[in-house]
Amino acid sequence: MTATGRPDVAIIGGGVMGCALAYYLARTGESVTLLEQGRVGSVPSASGASAAIVNVPVTAPEALMQQSLLTHKLLPELAAELPQQTGIDIGFTRPGSVRPAFGDHEHPGLQSLVERYAALGHEAEWLDAKGIRTIEPGISRLISGGVYAPGTSSLYAPHYVRALAAGAAAHGAVIREGMPVTGLQRSGDRVEAITTVDGQIEAGQVVLATGAWTGMVSAWLGVGVPIGPQRGQIMAVQTRPPMPHVHHILSHDDGYVVPKPNGTAVVGATREFVGWDGRLTPGGLGFLVDLAHHLVPTLTEGTVKHVWYGFRPMRLDDGPPLVGQLPGLRNVSVVAGHGPTGIALSAAVGYLLAQSLRGEDPQLSLAPFDPARSGISAA
Repeated sequence: MTATGRPDVAIIGGGVMGCALAYYLARTGESVTLLEQGRVGSVPSASGASAAIVNVPVTAPEALMQQSLLTHKLLPELAAELPQQTGIDIGFTRPGSVRPAFGDHEHPGLQSLVERYAALGHEAEWLDAKGIRTIEPGISRLISGGVYAPGTSSLYAPHYVRALAAGAAAHGAVIREGMPVTGLQRSGDRVEAITTVDGQIEAGQVVLATGAWTGMVSAWLGVGVPIGPQRGQIMAVQTRPPMPHVHHILSHDDGYVVPKPNGTAVVGATREFVGWDGRLTPGGLGFLVDLAHHLVPTLTEGTVKHVWYGFRPMRLDDGPPLVGQLPGLRNVSVVAGHGPTGIALSAAVGYLLAQSLRGEDPQLSLAPFDPARSGISAA
């Protein structure tokens, strides 16, 4: 804390971006207070709902690609140090991934991905149908080949987010759960105080890590940030002998199947712009069942263990994620709009934004994600 008792940085939102930022700030001695309206790492935030695939998005824009590569370096470090600091196992595994082709017409596009992986220093290979079935016996008999990337990893999202928060607390951060923020007190080009259900909090810097709620929160400042919710429904299936287990992350245009250490396979996810409609629907469940059958037909004979949903923070104007200072406000930054890639980019984004808030030049430029570039401005 500063001499006045206020934190250097107050972070609103206890999702993966807010917790990663809190961790990397607190680890270097910054005083941090994080405010979370519910429980850290819980649904309906996307962070609590995510299947947590950490891949190399070889078709993504260059700036996102570089953040992904940085995350691949940072995550193994976090997987080692967070359990030691917090006692929380984040479920980090590296099952590898298979992107199957359903027909020869898909081969050229997928085969080109192998070269892109190689250019980035990541292993990948094209396997014919027999090769794919050898490593993934339960996969659909309709596949005609696919790209195998052994470096793709996964983790258990709720534990990962909670471990980041607990790790930040171990370094001195204050984590306040069940603390809804109800307003922001602005004076000119600064936020002077954060209003919560328990009173006001002053801070040197304020960060909006508010996920799908960012559009509503930024409106308190007279700033229009086009970020809102996209509902994703997800299902976990337990296989039963003699059904083959899913061994690798399987992905296709419509979704994915992710094996978890507890023996379940997570199938997801719907992509629905339905506002704040927090329901599980027959249509959504039907989509998940069809997806499971498309990729691993025997999954439809398994046991449904759990079905849930989360709200992804999406740019409603199809722009890039936002990371950086809000125009017209000297002490307010935003980190939001990463959609389904938040977990996969969180370590890098938290690390880089922490550098920026400390007044350092980030290891990777955050300029492509500058809110000013998206035409966002304060009233």
